[in-house]
Amino acid sequence: MDEAEAHNAAGNDAFNAGNYIKASELYFEAVKANGKVAKYRTNLCNALMKRGRPAEALEEAAAAIAVDGGWPKGHFYKALALEQLCKLPEALAACEKGLRLHRHNAPLEDMHSRLQKQKRELEQQQQRLAAGAVEQRTVVYAATVRDGAGHERAFRYEHQVDSARLARAAADKAEATRIIQEVAMPHYHEMLQAQPWLCVGCQLQDGKRQRATKLFLHPMSYLTKPQPLVYDMGPTPACDSQACATYATQMAQQIVSDIMHDEAAS
Repeated sequence: MDEAEAHNAAGNDAFNAGNYIKASELYFEAVKANGKVAKYRTNLCNALMKRGRPAEALEEAAAAIAVDGGWPKGHFYKALALEQLCKLPEALAACEKGLRLHRHNAPLEDMHSRLQKQKRELEQQQQRLAAGAVEQRTVVYAATVRDGAGHERAFRYEHQVDSARLARAAADKAEATRIIQEVAMPHYHEMLQAQPWLCVGCQLQDGKRQRATKLFLHPMSYLTKPQPLVYDMGPTPACDSQACATYATQMAQQIVSDIMHDEAAS
């Protein structure tokens, strides 16, 4: 077994054990060892998606397609990442391209059915909204970004969401997840580019931290509150280093864990 395949096999073991951070690190090493194998990249996509990192998963899916356009999982994960990024038309296009190459691929067919359903529901909602038949409620998305140099900035956005969807979200985790994605993900690039954030994880180099190239979001849902809210205390900036990305994820998760502990104790 060569180096790349050894990393991939170890990544599979970590993934199957539910350790998605370790799995993504190992798949990343497999890609570094041999970036011409699409399977390693789509395995990395899968682990990144499990960690709630669709923007990075999209990059890896595109790279997998560039390496091997006939690999169906490249198209599947590209469509899935675009769906998670609330880019429904692009997700449908990616899925349909995959189906043109693999007409009877079950995962792609299932995804296509789900995306088509979402498209119909969105069109129906837009029609009801145009007719004045939809009651809208304001959902606030609030986030505070802190970087490795102590810089901090708060962001606040408002979105109008169908009140019937909010009611469903109380008992439907998938609906709640879709609403969270819809109110949070459109602002990812704006928050990342708001100022030159510095990585929270890397060691100082020449007295300076590296410039952050990504944010790790961990939004928490308060959709059943009188003022529906999606709140993120943990958007953590990180550079391209895999070690820093892991540290940033763990840091953000700890912030969320502390918040949940404080709420449970109150």
